[in-house]
Amino acid sequence: LLSRLKHLRGSKLDIFGHTAERKAERQMILEVNSTIDVLLKHLNNHNILKAIEIIELALKVRGYGHVKETSYLQYQDHLTELLNTYIAGGTVMKFKGKDTKSVA
Repeated sequence: LLSRLKHLRGSKLDIFGHTAERKAERQMILEVNSTIDVLLKHLNNHNILKAIEIIELALKVRGYGHVKETSYLQYQDHLTELLNTYIAGGTVMKFKGKDTKSVA
């Protein structure tokens, strides 16, 4: 029965596509694409591994319902931290209570 309704996916008649979880998933796809654009603008031989690490963060968002929501919030926090470091051109390390920037 469900296989006959498969053509409705993504359309206005997709009743499951209007849930908050599905909307958040579509928003995350847009965020990942935007993140890739930012990474490509700053990509060089020295930061390619950091770029891969940032892209792979999205793969850690798993689960359903509140589990996925928690995972997504952790993803956003970690993404912001890593992107700021990536754009700054180095890694931020704590050294005796002070932030120190080193070139990666």
